[in-house]
Amino acid sequence: MESDRRYASRVLGLFDATCSRLYRQLDERASDDAIEHYGLLLARISSSFDRSIDVLDIGCGTGRYFYRLCNVRRLVGLDLSQHMLDQARSPVHALDVHADSIQLVCGDLHSAVFAEESFDF
Repeated sequence: MESDRRYASRVLGLFDATCSRLYRQLDERASDDAIEHYGLLLARISSSFDRSIDVLDIGCGTGRYFYRLCNVRRLVGLDLSQHMLDQARSPVHALDVHADSIQLVCGDLHSAVFAEESFDF
């Protein structure tokens, strides 16, 4: 648990306001094969549900993949850095993000509290 706290502290130190803005700028220009691969995978999985779904994006950063999700009723983005979440308020391809509601939560998976079975994906 102590190593988790040290890791979280190091991550927070990396993603200050300036760095998170630069990260977001890279997201806007990204044409990376890995980003495309994971984006298509997310689209395929989220569209496979026969109903609207609730999604938890762990380590959502600037919301890089929000627009790739389909069929979303509620999207919760979880990230350690408030600065990254500030960027996620206007994610890449914002006009293509289709979720009935979006909630951005600053925290980590170990300390975030969600009701049991809150998410479909």
